[in-house]
Amino acid sequence: MNEELVDYAMPMMQIENLMRQTHDFCLSGKYKEAGELCLLITAEARILNASLAIMENKQAAINNTYPKG
Repeated sequence: MNEELVDYAMPMMQIENLMRQTHDFCLSGKYKEAGELCLLITAEARILNASLAIMENKQAAINNTYPKG
C-alpha cells in the first residue's frame, strides 16, 4: 500500500517561527513588518487546517466512519 503521509508538523513549526519573529518585530517597534508576517502566519494556519482535515478524512476512511460537521 502506497500511503502518502500528511505533514502537519511543518506548518506548526513554521507558525511558531513566524510568531517569534512577529514578537521580535513588535519589541523593536517594527509594527508594519510584524503585520506583514501575520499574513504568512494566516497562510500557514490554512495549510495546517487543510492537513488536519485530510488526516481526519483518512482516519474516517480507515474506520469506515465520517467526520461530523
